[in-house]
Amino acid sequence: VGPANTFAYDPATKKFTDFGLLASGPVQVYDTLNHKRGLFIASYMNASVDFFDPGAAVKKGVNPRHVVTLEDQERPAQEIIGPDGMVYAGTTPSKGRLGGALLRVNPDDLSHKTWSNLVTNQSLGRLVSVPQTGQVLGATSIYGGSSATPTEAEACIFLWDCKREEIVFTAKPLPGAKTYGAVVRAANGLIYGVEGRGNRYYAFDPVARKTVFAGTLPVRMLRFPELAESLNLASSVEP
Repeated sequence: VGPANTFAYDPATKKFTDFGLLASGPVQVYDTLNHKRGLFIASYMNASVDFFDPGAAVKKGVNPRHVVTLEDQERPAQEIIGPDGMVYAGTTPSKGRLGGALLRVNPDDLSHKTWSNLVTNQSLGRLVSVPQTGQVLGATSIYGGSSATPTEAEACIFLWDCKREEIVFTAKPLPGAKTYGAVVRAANGLIYGVEGRGNRYYAFDPVARKTVFAGTLPVRMLRFPELAESLNLASSVEP
């Protein structure tokens, strides 16, 4: 697969613009995050983040601007804006390795900080902001980079405290799950998530720190990215 071209579509003129290779990762663009300052582009390989101002001319080394490439990490599947206004992304480690990283980028000055192997020997995939508690909820996978042999029995979800800069709670809402997939915050304040490579789902209360309910979806397996953001609207009804 590749190259990792970036496109824009203007709904007014119904025209596409091919910007070519904007991201530092030449193979795939995993996520593009909209921010009031511009776009944060997460790409592979390795795990790279670039900042692009779509209102300014493309100029090599200036726009887009390279923010960071994480050593021994790849596949930054999702970027989010945390409750502290910072940009967060989780990663899968490089091929043959275990232990992903959590990346934080300050959108104002593009400074950044990384926490490696945050959940021992597990990859960090999907994230969601929890404004009620000032935290970020993350979902993990026991699988590492390609060809790596997992050492952990189960994946988990965790709550990351943005001020304390540490994990303050972990849970396993779906016993035996090897991978947790997409997580979204619904209008009722609950976090809805799914089992990666499976068909189970759950609802988690991040304030009470408990699983409200879990169930099985009427499909054999969910496909990436597993849950649409429309769930924020569709799941406003209490279970």
